[in-house]
Amino acid sequence: MWAAFVDYRLDPKTKELASGKPVSRGAVFVATRKRKDGSYVNDNAKIVSLRDVRLQKIARLELQLEANKSQTKSFMTFVLQNLGLESVPPEFVDLINPQVSDANSAEPSSTWHQSSQA
Repeated sequence: MWAAFVDYRLDPKTKELASGKPVSRGAVFVATRKRKDGSYVNDNAKIVSLRDVRLQKIARLELQLEANKSQTKSFMTFVLQNLGLESVPPEFVDLINPQVSDANSAEPSSTWHQSSQA
């Protein structure tokens, strides 16, 4: 009976249901290695906790960066279309299409020309 209860409580689906969000291994590690006053049981627990916090912050910043890149690309496309430019000036190629390594290539211009006529 007790073993079944423990298995149920340790099941990831049960933990997710109880917390309302997915439970990571790092969170479980830290939660089981903190004292009630919030201090860490040992240095390894503290290291894992700080690393987990840093990784979450990095993931959040990467999402913000991608959103900003997308907004910049949309804005620059809008501005250039409203200026009536049929091709992208070399100064803006990296903003519009960062995959293009050579600013003098004809591909961004032809791509821009096709999209501006659509």
